[in-house]
Amino acid sequence: ESVGEEVGQPVSRETLLLYRRVTPGAGGGFFAAHRVDRYDIERRDASGRLQQTFRRRPLWFPVIGTPPRVPERAADPPPFPGVMDIQMDDDGRLWVLITVPAEDWQDVFPGDGTRAARHDLYNTIIEVIDLGNQTVVSRTRIRDYAIGFSGPGVFYTYDDSSVFDRLRVWRVSLDPNHHLKD
Repeated sequence: ESVGEEVGQPVSRETLLLYRRVTPGAGGGFFAAHRVDRYDIERRDASGRLQQTFRRRPLWFPVIGTPPRVPERAADPPPFPGVMDIQMDDDGRLWVLITVPAEDWQDVFPGDGTRAARHDLYNTIIEVIDLGNQTVVSRTRIRDYAIGFSGPGVFYTYDDSSVFDRLRVWRVSLDPNHHLKD
């Protein structure tokens, strides 16, 4: 639930531009990531004052500048990317789940005019960022729609492509060479 919204009121597409994903940081501060429109991660102190911004501008996460919209047909613009969740690990690295358009997203629309499943429209990129030197130490892409972290090294995905929706639980870690393992 977002602050300032009446319970039961629909959230406008413009409001989505204000959403942030947050995770606790060291010393009582926290990190906040823009949910849509840009891949910016802010470090804030315990009172909420901005301390630092880590900006990523990969080609697969363009700054759109308009409220996001999910395509309803193959001729629409591609699905918008989004930061689904962030989490700090015990070594001070930030783990980021980002949904991006699936490579074959235009091919997944049913011919009967119904909407395509989000699971089929999106893939997930997992990035691990060393905030000390502001570098991505690991990245991988999976063909699944991530929702969020549920604990250290554990995240879950959502599959709405069949009659029954499914959640999958994934456990990931870094090996000594900073390669993701699942």
